[in-house]
Parts: sequence; structure tokens; C-alpha cells
Amino acid sequence: GECLVRILSFQDVLNLHDLLKNMPITKIKVETRLNLEQFGTFLDILNSENVISKLKLENIICSDEHVKLLSNFISKSKNLTRLNIRGNMWRNIKYLTDALCFSKITILNASDNVFSCLSIKYLADILKINTTLTNLILWNNWFGTRGLEYITESLKENSTLTSINLGNIKCGLQGIKLILESLCVNNTLEYVYFYNGLIQRPILDPTILKKLKKNSILKIFANENM
Repeated sequence: GECLVRILSFQDVLNLHDLLKNMPITKIKVETRLNLEQFGTFLDILNSENVISKLKLENIICSDEHVKLLSNFISKSKNLTRLNIRGNMWRNIKYLTDALCFSKITILNASDNVFSCLSIKYLADILKINTTLTNLILWNNWFGTRGLEYITESLKENSTLTSINLGNIKCGLQGIKLILESLCVNNTLEYVYFYNGLIQRPILDPTILKKLKKNSILKIFANENM
């Protein structure tokens, strides 16, 4: 089975090197905030062994310098396939998106952040060329319709994603139209979630819905009754 290590203090970080050498650890969950030096030490240890496939960093990273260190780790990792960065309140993810470009990550949970529209543009540009990411979760990032335009344009070119969560991004009805129009072009997505509490089935363009039904490629959850 999967072997998980929880990091509750910096002492756990210092003990990690021996654990990685002696146990088949594949998943690490960090549950404490580490200053920049401590975080660098943590990532250096992961790099030295290079066996971790799943890394969970929820609600712990505050500075751009932390993001730079993480991005450098991602670009070097040979085994990391799942990354959870939920709830870190980031705005600028340029370094992270650069690292994602050629990473092996297949699942990225970036929900509950505060990504700027520019950061979303960086992410969208990467989605056009990335060939590994299959599941992207952007739930509760309030980048609105303008940011969504970048994402939906990238979906027209992306051929790897099978699941994307765009729930609660404050996109409004125009955003929903953008999503549906992009999905008429994309033929690899199987699951799209865009619930924002505002959608009602009658307002969706019947022409677009007909195209989606004809393609039979999507499970769309706009609300509980959809």
C-alpha cells in the first residue's frame, strides 16, 4: 500500500532523510509552516532521494521565495505526479507554471488560492503545450471571466486534460458560455465542473448543448438538478 509521512514540525523534516532511505515512502503531507531555510532543507532532502510521487502542501506556503524553491524542485523531480497546493493564497505563480511546463505532474490541486489574471494567463499558456497534466482543480480562485477567457482558449488546444474543476471562480453567465464553447472544440475532457450557484439550465445556449450531447464527451455539473 501507499506509505504516507506527515510533517508536523521541522524535527520531522530532519528525520525525513533516514525515513526515505529505509522505508518505501511515496507520499508526504506537510502540516506545519516552514520558514524559507527550513523549506529549502525539506526540498533538498526530497531531491536527494527523489522517490516522492505525491506531495501535499495545503495552507502552509506564504512567500514568493517559497514558490521559487518549490518550482525548482518540481522541475528536477523524476517521480512527482501529484501536487496539492490548496489554500496557500498565492497570486503570482509564474515560477510554478514554468516548472509545470515539462514536469511529470498529472494531478494538480490549486484550489482556494487568489491567482491573478496574469497568473492564470501563464497557466493557460502552459496548458497549450503540457502533455502530462490530466486533472486540474482551480476551485474557488476568483479570477473571473477575464481569467477564464485564458483558460477556455487553452482548452481548445489542450489534448491531455480529462478533468478540470472551475467551480466558484466568479465567472458569471458569460463565463459559462466561454466554457461550453471551448468544450465544443476540445474532445479529451470527460469531466468539467463549473458550479457557482448562479447557473440554471434554461439560460444555457441550446445550440451549444446540442453539440455537447452529440459529441457525448462530457459530464457537466452546473447545479444539482443538471
